[in-house]
This record gives sequence, structure tokens and C-alpha cells, in this order.
Amino acid sequence: MFRKVLTLLLCSAVLCTPWTAHSADNRTEVRIAVLFTEDPLFFINTFAPTLDHLRKALPQYKIVTKEISGHESPEDIRKEHFSFLISSAGFYASFDPSSAGLRQIATRHDARAKTASESIGSTIIALTDRNDLKRMEDLRKKRLVTRDIDSLSGWLGAKGKLADHISA
Repeated sequence: MFRKVLTLLLCSAVLCTPWTAHSADNRTEVRIAVLFTEDPLFFINTFAPTLDHLRKALPQYKIVTKEISGHESPEDIRKEHFSFLISSAGFYASFDPSSAGLRQIATRHDARAKTASESIGSTIIALTDRNDLKRMEDLRKKRLVTRDIDSLSGWLGAKGKLADHISA
């Protein structure tokens, strides 16, 4: 289903985009930026099958992908003339997307989750000698550190659960 929706969106976006390029074989070029992720399952289970589907369903387009680091500014993204950006919600929300000419068209989430917000997770880990930390309430007025400064969704997931368990 995700691939079919993306195919429809791709067709409509290419037809409506003010910028197009043509490859050496004169096909319209569709440029897709993909935010770097350390999750190999994203590429195996989602990205590669989706691109295979798009290339088969839309042979008249040359689909080009480029991995971006996440440190690009909206202006950097705009200069590259990407047709699409596939990113985490955190990256998308970290700057004014409209300044890069972006708008959200789809959200992917785990099929077992009712909503996209139920598709994220966080783990809070404490040293074994921290006997004072046994329950969520014990984290009141403590500092937490994240593994990845760009993981907005993971950070917000933890913050939401803490807010549910710890009243002000």
C-alpha cells in the first residue's frame, strides 16, 4: 500500500513541480533525498522495495537518490532540487520545512501501531549501582542524555512517558 501511495504522489508531484531535469536518455529525472539512518532494516524492508516498485511502475522517469547527512540547511536542500525527501519526523520538524520548499505528504508507521506516535520508542538506561532509580517517578529532577542529538522522536517519546508518570 505504501508503494502504491508513493507512486501516485510521485506522479502528481512530478507533473506539478516547477523544476525538472532530464537524464542523458531524455527521461525526466526525479531526485529523492534520503536522510542517513543507521537502521539497515529501513533500507531492506522499505526503501529498496519502494524504489524497485517505482522504477518498474514508472519507467519513463529516471529515479535518482542521494543520502543526506541531516546537517544540511533548508537552503542546501533547496539548491539540490530534490523532488522528495524521505526523513525522520524529527529532522523534518527541526527546521521550517516550507523554507526548503517541503511539505509533508505521507507518514510511515509500524502496521501494529494505531498511530505514527506509537511507532517510536525510547529506552532509559541506568548504571546498576544507581539503586535510587527503580521507577519512572525516581527520575524526577534527574538529567537524561540521548544517544543521538538528531533523534527528536525518541527524545519526545521518552519525555511523553515521563510526563505521564511524573507530575509537576
